[in-house]
Amino acid sequence: MHRLIVVAIACSFAVRVGAQARLTDRQISEAIALGGSCGEIPLMKVDAPEGDFVVFIEGPFARLAEHAAVARQMNVPFNASRVTPDMIAPDYRIWVQYNLNARREVRVNQAVLRPVGATKPLAVIHPIRESVRPQLTLGPIPAHGIITEVRWRWHEWIFDRLPPNDFHVVLNTSAGQERHTVTNAVRTRPMRVCT
Repeated sequence: MHRLIVVAIACSFAVRVGAQARLTDRQISEAIALGGSCGEIPLMKVDAPEGDFVVFIEGPFARLAEHAAVARQMNVPFNASRVTPDMIAPDYRIWVQYNLNARREVRVNQAVLRPVGATKPLAVIHPIRESVRPQLTLGPIPAHGIITEVRWRWHEWIFDRLPPNDFHVVLNTSAGQERHTVTNAVRTRPMRVCT
């Protein structure tokens, strides 16, 4: 029971902070253990009832736990020696998937983060870079045993920080703007990624 409390605190810390600090050796071990057990990880899933997309937000703790879960599902040994710098990079990665009833012709052109209630353009957080990466992999091997919406990512927006309080992920799409609100409840709701 004590171990579960420690892991829950670490997970909560990993998704609540604004600017992401590097993971400690202890957090790395906890993320590997959590993913290796296919437990629920601190990956944020943000729905918008009227939107075309579902937004996913991943910090380094969740990213490392995902890789450990992939290794477990693929029966590949995974420990701290297999951790790459990209797995634990101190950034947040955002990607989208279509909602079930989405208009499939709609495309996302840009994603930005805007604190709830912010009116000044300077409050908007822009991605530090973007990545086109079609699939979560373990080294050169495509992942399996992980839910599709986490495994397949055709585009990621990478941010150096998240707003410290509630915020919107604003998607500029080919059909207009779509907002997904991230609250404290969303930040602390874990997600199961193993199939």
